[in-house]
Amino acid sequence: MRPAGPVRPFEFDERKVAGRWTPGPWDAWFSELTGRNLRLARCAEPGAGGDVHPVTMVSSASIASLGYEVDGRQVDGRRFRLNMTLDLGPDPYREDAWAGRVLAVGNCAVRVIGGVPRCVAVEHRPYDGDRALQVQRRIREVRGATPSESGPAVLFGMYAGVVSPGSVRVGDRVVLKS
Repeated sequence: MRPAGPVRPFEFDERKVAGRWTPGPWDAWFSELTGRNLRLARCAEPGAGGDVHPVTMVSSASIASLGYEVDGRQVDGRRFRLNMTLDLGPDPYREDAWAGRVLAVGNCAVRVIGGVPRCVAVEHRPYDGDRALQVQRRIREVRGATPSESGPAVLFGMYAGVVSPGSVRVGDRVVLKS
């Protein structure tokens, strides 16, 4: 569907994002699902509807540090809805020390900003919605409370901003630049 009506502010998390309503059957479906009146909107500025920052990342060792689901499977990294999972070797949380630094991945560069606070969405296992493993509690058990701008938090993964756009592919080399 094509966007309809004038550009206007829409609520997106705790902020307003300019966009146009995109009419279609999903408005009723999402509204019924959530018990709230929701509308699908297309952002007026490309990329404006992303998370707090445009890029999120974590290392495979950090995911592995969380151990196993109740059913014995490895914790599934898809729980965290991150853009990139980086193979940085066996040491977990190396990425946490990169705040303020530039990272080259593929033929683009990103500046690492800070930790991603985890919300209740990570409690749902991606392939079946199971909530037996309390992931936020597991993160706290493995890492302890991690400092953030707003005090101790459950942080897992890192935010980054784009320094120079480009392509990233599975297997691309990761280089810490500065």
